[in-house]
Formats: sequence, structure tokens, C-alpha cells
Amino acid sequence: MKKSNYKMKIKALRIDEEKRRRIATNSSELRKRAYEEAISWKGGTLSDKKSYLMYEYSNYKIVLKKPGKESPIEYNRCTYKDRTKGNNPNDMTPTLIKDGEIHENKLGFDNIFEMIHSIKDERALEILGTILFRMAYMLEYKNNEEGKVRLNISEEGLKILEDKCPLVKDIPIKVFLAMLEIISLNEDVKYHTLGYNDNFKNGTGKRNNLLTYVRLIAVLLERESFFSFAGSFARPPVGISSISNSKAFKIFPDLV
Repeated sequence: MKKSNYKMKIKALRIDEEKRRRIATNSSELRKRAYEEAISWKGGTLSDKKSYLMYEYSNYKIVLKKPGKESPIEYNRCTYKDRTKGNNPNDMTPTLIKDGEIHENKLGFDNIFEMIHSIKDERALEILGTILFRMAYMLEYKNNEEGKVRLNISEEGLKILEDKCPLVKDIPIKVFLAMLEIISLNEDVKYHTLGYNDNFKNGTGKRNNLLTYVRLIAVLLERESFFSFAGSFARPPVGISSISNSKAFKIFPDLV
């Protein structure tokens, strides 16, 4: 495995050994509260969605709109845990708005993978992977002044990341992180609604979504096999390829 070239670690991103043993359990309450807020929002219609502002940076707004495409009653492509088919009434539409207009960038795995792949600075990739891993376990969140669970990225880590990689394609890195956050929140909302993660302690939803990006970054750093990464998409649970905790702690030096 290719080793990191950087000896100076960002102390604020470290996860001590005692906390590592409990990160899944400790993250469950924040995941649950974020879910409960999201499902409490009223929805509009597909042609007139209600918008909920999550983050705002400069001329960008990061918004969740309700409903999402899987919400209509006639939609029957969602598979519930009991194997029945139907719609997902809590699905939302993650949306990026720039200067009052919906940004043209798409938000599927392939689009996000392409954006991450565009980052060529090794240290930026290391820090991004570290922050996303911490986000997966709710370590980069806090309650805001209204008591709502919101992203709160380490200032030290974010400053270095912004210095190394201010933009991903044409999107500020801070905005990119916020977009990944609301996409992963929608994953938790969708999968919990379908019955797959009753207590928010397993990886289904948000965590697996973010840890798939982390594993891609490990591949780009040449510290993980591309073939293992690609092959995992075909194995249950299909559609994700999340990195294991043990591997992440070996690959991303700032975590340890």
C-alpha cells in the first residue's frame, strides 16, 4: 500500500482509540434526531416542492426539497425490508442553488465520483477522506442555536483543505461537503422509512453512502485496490462499496 507523504497530522481530526470502539453507537442519536427533523417537514407536490434551507455559503444555498421522485403513491420501485414494493413517502430532493438558480450539477454516484476524481492534490484527498469518514460517524456535527443537528467541520481541517483545494470542479469545497451531507441525510431518511435501520446504529443509509466516497478516495490515493472497490458494488448490500473502519485507520493518517 502506498504510504502518505505527510508527517504533520491535523490533531483536530484524530479519533482516539477509546472513541473508535463506540463511534457507531455514539453516532446513532444524532442520526436519529436529524431524521426526525427531516420527516417532520411538510411536503409540496412534484411540480411545486417545499424547500428547506440547510446551509448557506456566499452565493450558494444547499437545500432539501420535498417531495422527492420516490414519493408519489404510484411509484412502486422501492423495496421495503419485508420485500414488499411501494413508494417512499419521505424521499426528498437534495438541491444546490447558486445566485438564485438551481445549479446544473447532477448528484448521482457517478457525478460525485467524477468530482472527487478531479481533485489531484494528495493532501487534499487525504483530508477530504478523513472529514467524510468523520461525517459518516457524526463527528463533524453539532446542535446549532435552534437545537438542530448541522454540519460543523473542524476549522483547522477545513482551512487546510480549502487552501489545497478551494474548488471541486467549479463548486467551493465547503459547498461540496454540505451537498454530500444532505445527500447522505436523505439516504438515512429513505432507508429508515423502508425499515432497514431501526436504531440508526448500522451502516445502512448515511454511513455507507459517505464511506463509499471514502473508499473511492483510498483508491485514488493508490492505497486500496480498484478491483476490490468495484467488485463490492455487486455484492450485498448492492450499490455501495464502503470502506471498513480498520482499513480507514490505516489509510488516512489524520484519523490516528
